[in-house]
Formats: sequence, C-alpha cells, structure tokens
Amino acid sequence: KSLIDKNVYDKYDKIVFVTKDNKKSFEDVYNLNNNKYVIYNYLNQDEVIRKAEQPIEKLSDSLNFVTVSRLVEQKAIDRLVKVHSKLIKDGYKHNFYIIGDGPMKNEIQELINSNNINNTFILLGQKENPYPYIKAADYFCLFSYFEGYPMVLEEAKTLNKFILITDTAARENLQNYSNSIIAENNESGIYDTIKNVLENNIRVNQNMKYNNDEILLKIKQLIEEK
Repeated sequence: KSLIDKNVYDKYDKIVFVTKDNKKSFEDVYNLNNNKYVIYNYLNQDEVIRKAEQPIEKLSDSLNFVTVSRLVEQKAIDRLVKVHSKLIKDGYKHNFYIIGDGPMKNEIQELINSNNINNTFILLGQKENPYPYIKAADYFCLFSYFEGYPMVLEEAKTLNKFILITDTAARENLQNYSNSIIAENNESGIYDTIKNVLENNIRVNQNMKYNNDEILLKIKQLIEEK
C-alpha cells in the first residue's frame, strides 16, 4: 500500500501539511523530492467574533474555565473531573463548563455526581454555537491525552482567551501565542497549572490581538509560486 501511495504522491509538485508534526510523520514514511510546505488551517475570524455576540445565560461569578470537545477517551474529561474535584476540596474555587457530547457522557456525569461537584463542573451538552461561552469564560482549556492541530484553539485565540493545554502536538498551535500555558500531560501537571492560574490570578494580556491573515498570504504565495 505504501508503494502505491508513494507513486501517487510523487506525481504532485507540492504537498501541503497542516502541521509540522504531520509533515515529519509523512517524511518518516515517504522519501520524496516534492516541495513540502506547512500552512495552518484558515479560520474566518470575523464570523467567529460575530457569532460570539449571541446572548447566553450568565456563567458563575467565580473564575470560569470552558472546554469544547467530544466526550471521548482522547479528550480526558474524566481525568479533568478528578483534578477539578481535588482543587475544589483544596479550597480553590472555580467552575468548569464542558461543551460537547459523546459516548462517555453518562460515565463522566456519574463521576461528577460521585464527587459532589455538580454545581461547579457542568456538562452543557452540544451547542450549535459555542463561541459565546468561550467568550464569556476566563480561560479556555484542552487537557487531552493527545491532539493534532485543533481548530478550536484558533477559535479561542480569535476570542482572545487565555489558553491552557496539556503537552501534545497542539503546542504547535500556541507557538506564537503568549496568552497560554502548556501543562505536563498528567493529573499533577494539570492540577499545578490550574492552581498556579488561580493563586496568581493569571489573566489574558488584552493588548495582544491574534490575527491569522498571514495564512491567506502563504496560500496566495504558494499558488503564485512557480
């Protein structure tokens, strides 16, 4: 199969990858002489900002963290429930809102119930428009076991959120975005990161505005390049 794939890929003058990690993985398998580029996915930022203006119910008066993800093992929401529960028991008041649905919903809800954190760890379910919730929260989080280049981080950057993630390939998404912290990919790393944010009231730098117009420029240059 790889030989067939190689013969197909070899016909192209240029191959574009959406992450450096994708490009490296490809090069580890295929030894080809095509010109290879990394251009990140483009996001219509104006549309995200417009949709974020939709009114929603008020979030809590405490510091609020929001996650948008499928409720599947990869996203490690069950691990986050345990970390949040420990932080609450240790006196660190905050709230988590999880937007999304998936096969682990019942299991996660049972874990929330058993830890008596129903009032501070809330499963909001699937939302057609998650942007107002991201905008309303103080922090956006993605504490997955593994990730690629999640577009939801582009959306959070567009809404100027302080972002917390675990150390996965998604770190590439934040390489030029200083309003962020990358946690060790385990319970203690997540605990220490959230604790640090809460103790030191680490907030977003409002003077920084993320703009992804350079992605369109790179696509234009790629098309025009001989």
